[in-house]
Amino acid sequence: SGPGVVTWTDGWEDNFAAISGRLFVPPVVRSLLYAQDPGSVREWADSVAADWFAPVETTVMGEDGVSTTVRMPTAVTVIPAHWDGPVENVRVEDFLAAYRWLDDSSLDSFPEADMARGLQPVIDAVFGTKTGADASQGSGLDLFFSSFPTLASRFKGGSE
Repeated sequence: SGPGVVTWTDGWEDNFAAISGRLFVPPVVRSLLYAQDPGSVREWADSVAADWFAPVETTVMGEDGVSTTVRMPTAVTVIPAHWDGPVENVRVEDFLAAYRWLDDSSLDSFPEADMARGLQPVIDAVFGTKTGADASQGSGLDLFFSSFPTLASRFKGGSE
């Protein structure tokens, strides 16, 4: 198969089952964006958890006719940017679980074979992390955009 052709490989069903039915940070967002400043991402996730999921006080009437004020956990509806949605009744635990990899990279890790043939070459090109990369080839972005001459021209201020 050539560039731009998706080849389904053995085990894709297990990979899909591992990420479906829950909030999940996509590999491209995690690897290319959030990995640049994981501390700030953690602060943001904790802030969202505190602000959006703060327990609310409500008054309930007991069977004995006595009203009691209780703190109820909040569930919210999340509209994901990259997945099917909306996701209803999301609890704070569900939201924070999507970011647990910030504290332990072994959690929610991506299948190594999938990364090797998919996202990892892009990460290597963008950040120049390919082992044994020849400095004469230029920066990671130069390597990445060299595959897309028209896009590379626009990125560098050209008019093509």
